[in-house]
Amino acid sequence: MKPQIIRFALACAVFVLAGCYEDKGNYDYHDVNGVKIEIDEPQVRMPKSDDAEVTLKPIIAQTMAMGDENLDFQWLIIKEDAKALSDNMNDYMPYAKGKECKVTVKAGQTDNIGLLLVVTDKANGTQWYKKTQVKIVKPFNPCWFVLHEKEGKTMLGAIEGAPDGYFVYADVYKSERNEPFPLQGKPLALAARKVYGSKEATSVFGFLGFSANPGMVIATTKGVALVTPSTLAVKYSTEKILFEPTADGKQIKLQTYKMDAHGELLVNDGKAYFAHMDGTCVPYSVKEGDKYPTISLMGLAKTCYISTIRKTIAS
Repeated sequence: MKPQIIRFALACAVFVLAGCYEDKGNYDYHDVNGVKIEIDEPQVRMPKSDDAEVTLKPIIAQTMAMGDENLDFQWLIIKEDAKALSDNMNDYMPYAKGKECKVTVKAGQTDNIGLLLVVTDKANGTQWYKKTQVKIVKPFNPCWFVLHEKEGKTMLGAIEGAPDGYFVYADVYKSERNEPFPLQGKPLALAARKVYGSKEATSVFGFLGFSANPGMVIATTKGVALVTPSTLAVKYSTEKILFEPTADGKQIKLQTYKMDAHGELLVNDGKAYFAHMDGTCVPYSVKEGDKYPTISLMGLAKTCYISTIRKTIAS
């Protein structure tokens, strides 16, 4: 068996050597054109009523050609059920042709719009791909609200977006709602919670109006309001929050407003009020007892969060 195996191996070697001998090395080498694509990711503030349009202008650099007459440009846009910048070609569909691309941002659009540019060399069909997206900046998300005074007038300002692209507004009630600031008086406090209200209360007493949605409270020396951060709509005004003094026709002289995870403390004209963090913003009057303050409403004693109130009042 061994001599036969040896003869078979020698025969294979002869065939290999013969193949190499016939290979005379006559090759033609051609440089391949390379294409580099750069596209910015434009930012657009979410349109509220009218559609917005943005134009994408890619920057093309080639290693073997000047200009871009030798190239074809095909734009694909992300499908509705897919995420922007997806790596899956099936998540895109044809959108436009040409080097520049105009994208329409619909009113109320909140998701980023993903695009894929396919550049094809007309000479040999080589293709290059580049992903990009139109970033949608949601109104006031993320955002810093600023309660400030300008020329004796209190107003609410905002800085929204990210460090690489943001918008600044001195008076958001004027720019967003074309309305005056809803409160009189000088700036006092501004507080917001991502989850304003009690989730437990919502699940049990949701039918009574308990909620656990984002909320922001604006307080001035002459009023207080609970607003929805995304729209700035006033949910509860001074008359609904400080209903006791307003019902008596007393002038609002708000001195303190504080919010924490347990609830809200208001001090108006020397009298303290406390509201549980249940989303209804209904304050209980705080009365001084023999040893500890008590919270009462309609004659019912409430003992929850007493230590929190005492600590807050002391500070």
